[in-house]
Amino acid sequence: MPASAHEFWALALALLAVFLLVQIGAPAIRELEFLDPKLRDYFIGISFAAFPLIHRQCKRGLVGLAAQPPRQLDLTPWYVSGAFAAALLFAWNQFATVCGAFAIGMLHAQLPVGQVDDAAFMTALSTSLIAISIPMSAAASVFAGILLYRYTRSHVVAALLCASVLYLVFNLAAGFALQPDFVVGQVTNAIGQGVEGVFWFVVGIGIVAIVVLIFGGIGIAISAFNRERSLGRIVDGARRLPAAERELLAADISRRLDAAAAPQPPPAGAV
Repeated sequence: MPASAHEFWALALALLAVFLLVQIGAPAIRELEFLDPKLRDYFIGISFAAFPLIHRQCKRGLVGLAAQPPRQLDLTPWYVSGAFAAALLFAWNQFATVCGAFAIGMLHAQLPVGQVDDAAFMTALSTSLIAISIPMSAAASVFAGILLYRYTRSHVVAALLCASVLYLVFNLAAGFALQPDFVVGQVTNAIGQGVEGVFWFVVGIGIVAIVVLIFGGIGIAISAFNRERSLGRIVDGARRLPAAERELLAADISRRLDAAAAPQPPPAGAV
């Protein structure tokens, strides 16, 4: 994830290069009849597969254009780690929801229960999926809190708040994109019930954010108790090293661990 203006510009240039390759390069390649037809058909896939290489070259090119002042490498800023945690939690929640929906659909196909009203079916389906996704999200939030404390530079609580809010926004956007009529109907029904209906509607849609806050806080407490911030610095710093230096660092840590685990000789003059 980009953590500085330099990295954001490199990512933007790489995305622009891939966009130009797909939108301009692909039609041009298709007009070259002397090329192999498979190569012309696979050009778009090759363009996307070359994105990591293009991104790396953009970063190097920007470094060459402007001399970068020396800076202290540190852990990830809270807003970056929070957004990344929200994206991973949302992806995990969607995976668990799809698996649950597939299981419910298989059960409904094998054991038909007759004609069901669409609104009643959607309400029952959403309740069943919430019963599946909430426990899965709670378990994932504990690991998210552990990793947030381990890899976030500072303001870990702000990172957890950012993750919970973005996670809620992602879920609302996905629900509205997939079932806009159902979401609008739920909002209209809540408004029609007055203040109490609106309150319970807000509680219902905010329960996912509350789950992330509670169980993510448990993960942060576990990681803080184990003092894992230094472990995150070691892992994050090792990832920035070349492969050869990373192996040397691993060998040095192994030697330190073996020396710590070896029995120590008694001090001189001890009985």
